[in-house]
Amino acid sequence: MPGMNHKGQSVKVEGGKVDLDTLLTEMTRQGRNAGPLLLNKYWPELSIDDKKAALLEVWLMAEFPTQAMPWQIWLHYFKQVGFISDDPNIEKPLQPLTIYRGAVKHKRKGMSWTQDKELAAWFASRFNGVNNNKCFLYTTDIEPDYILAIITGVNGREGETEVIIDPEGLQNIKRLEL
Repeated sequence: MPGMNHKGQSVKVEGGKVDLDTLLTEMTRQGRNAGPLLLNKYWPELSIDDKKAALLEVWLMAEFPTQAMPWQIWLHYFKQVGFISDDPNIEKPLQPLTIYRGAVKHKRKGMSWTQDKELAAWFASRFNGVNNNKCFLYTTDIEPDYILAIITGVNGREGETEVIIDPEGLQNIKRLEL
């Protein structure tokens, strides 16, 4: 049974059901930034285990996930599957985490944070001055109920973690000096 991709093109679906392999194969064909659109298209057909794996994979592969698909849709998907991590040894934290983010002021309440202050400072400096934007380093403590995922090994950097959060939980964001 054929499925349709985000461009309306036919995609072969074995047994009439889309699975993680189908999604990842199509994402490889169309490019990593097509992942969020493909995830959104195929979400209802994926099993819960495939949804968990697909969320992690697509989030990591997309250059700017919340620009490719609205953050509200990401939030809905993350909440639907519950806390996830690419490391089976990581469980949902029981205590608040101190997290950091490098961003322009109007994007300081994004979903993607890190526990690595130096990495957040790198992101702030990476985009500082682009389109005349001034980037800053932000920090806050996030309660466990608002932690959606912890992803390790992002960008191939050992020990680096990304913390995906529900922005509703952001309280008392402080701007730090770079």
